[in-house]
Amino acid sequence: MVSIAIDTPEDIQDFTSTRTINYQILLGGLKEMKLAQRFGNRTQSLPFTIVFDYQGHAVFHYAGALSEERLNAEVSALLPDTTTPPAQVSAPQVDPSRSRRYPMVLNNLRAT
Repeated sequence: MVSIAIDTPEDIQDFTSTRTINYQILLGGLKEMKLAQRFGNRTQSLPFTIVFDYQGHAVFHYAGALSEERLNAEVSALLPDTTTPPAQVSAPQVDPSRSRRYPMVLNNLRAT
């Protein structure tokens, strides 16, 4: 998981100092807002969530606050079934109607 924060470094530091975050946060700006528009964020809403499958296809996007339950459901649908013995686990099935190929262009991002 990666987060792209559209904010000041100071505000990001304040945010992360009060939460347990176990993923990378990158600092973005106008270029990243335009990138989010390419992925479906037509209204420039924040937060904006995109879920990619193993092949790099964007399979889900959501503008606004996303519940933990909804995010878990979207991500879990992409993970292998852990109740199946390992020898029988196959690649996750992704609904092709939900997948669209996007270039993974995240230039000029800085890690906080």
